[in-house]
Amino acid sequence: MLATPGSGISPNEAPRIARQLVSSAMFRLLDDVVVARPAFLKELRVAEVSGLEYLDAGVAHGKGVVIVIGHFSAVRISRRYLATLGYRILAVRGYQPAAGGAGRLSGRWVQPRLAKFMRAVIRDEVDSRSPDCTLQILRRLRSGGLVSMTLDAPGGSRRVEVSLLGTPSRFSTGLLDIIRLSGCSVVPMLCLGRSSDLRIVFSPPLDIVPCASRDEFIDRNLPTFVKCLEKQIADHPAEWVLWSLL
Repeated sequence: MLATPGSGISPNEAPRIARQLVSSAMFRLLDDVVVARPAFLKELRVAEVSGLEYLDAGVAHGKGVVIVIGHFSAVRISRRYLATLGYRILAVRGYQPAAGGAGRLSGRWVQPRLAKFMRAVIRDEVDSRSPDCTLQILRRLRSGGLVSMTLDAPGGSRRVEVSLLGTPSRFSTGLLDIIRLSGCSVVPMLCLGRSSDLRIVFSPPLDIVPCASRDEFIDRNLPTFVKCLEKQIADHPAEWVLWSLL
C-alpha cells in the first residue's frame, strides 16, 4: 500500500488497514459458510442498502444492466441478499486452480469440492472461461436482467494498460466489449462489511460514450470505470482485497 503512489495511505495508517484486511479475509470465508445455509437471512444484519433507484432505472431502460464491481470483501453475500429482494444477478467469475504440488492435490480432491461449495454460495453464475460465457451474459441482458462483472479481475484474453492509483495496471477489455455490444446500462456497486454489518451502495449509472470502433470505445470509456474504482478504493482501502497485485 505504501509503495502505491496514489493510495493516499500514510505510514501510520498502513498497519491498521493491513490488520483490517486480514480480519476481513477471515470473516469473508465465514460469511461464505453463512450464505450457503438455507436460512442465512436469519444470521444476516444489513446496515445499509442505498441507490436501488439507479438499478431500477437501468432495468427500466430495457437493455439490461451490467453491475460493475471491484474486489471488495462483501460481494458474494451482497449478491445473495439482493436476490432475496428480487434482484437476481448473474455473476461472471473465473476459478483458477492452484499450481504445483498443491495443484495436483487440489485437482483430485480439494478443487471439485471447493467449486461445489462456491456454486452453493453464488448459485447464479457463469465461468468467464466458458466458451458460451458471452452468449449467456448477452442472453441475460437482452431479457432485461442483471449481470455483475468485476472490473479489476485478473486475466482476460485482451488487456489494456491504465493507471490505477498512480500504478500502471492492466484491465481486461471483456467488460467494455459486452457493454458496447448490448447497449446496456452500467451501474457501479460497492459492497462493504460482513454478514453482521452489511452495506450495499449503488452509484448513479456511468456515462457511456458511444464510439464507432471497438478500440475507440475502450479508450474513451475505460478511464471512467477506473476512476470510479479508484474512488471506491480510496474511500474504503481496508475493504479492497487486491493490494498485493499493484
